Amino acid sequence: MIIAVDFDGTLCEEAYPEIGVANKPLIKALIKLKNKGNELILWTCRNGSLLKDAVKWCKQQGLKFDKVNENLTRVLKFYKGVDSRKLSYDILIDDKNINPAELDFVPSNEIIERITGENNEPRIMIPLLGLVSDNGQQYLTLGVDNKFFACSYRPENTRLKQSFTAKELENVPSVFKQFIPAPVFEVERI
Repeated sequence: MIIAVDFDGTLCEEAYPEIGVANKPLIKALIKLKNKGNELILWTCRNGSLLKDAVKWCKQQGLKFDKVNENLTRVLKFYKGVDSRKLSYDILIDDKNINPAELDFVPSNEIIERITGENNEPRIMIPLLGLVSDNGQQYLTLGVDNKFFACSYRPENTRLKQSFTAKELENVPSVFKQFIPAPVFEVERI
């Protein structure tokens, strides 16, 4: 089996361009799968020295890849040497992945909402640059008391709001507005 895996937000917590805290359970599982004969591909947007740092970091965690950002040699032979921009894999592990099989019987308007968030607006997570703690990069977060604060990203924690629509960001206190990416308000709705 060929397993492609993302780096930032998947093998480690999101902290780009730095390397976040290791996702030890996933790394341990991938090492076991590799030892059982499965093939691993690191598939990341990192390049240059940032990619080299990521590969080195993975090796330090005991995780070695068969390929990095490219198809396996046996796959290329199967396709008679033609390499497409898309990787061939059996499983993709990525923090931004959606399994279409989970959406088989969901109406299209609900699919759009799941992908983009409420009201078909893009969702934005805002990393607070320079605020890094022992458990990773800090993000703008809205608590149950409707107060904004910095907190590490925890997708399993449903009590904290950590992604926002452009409309919601209009209410962000001015101290945090410096961290909002400028193009956020120029993104069109789907």
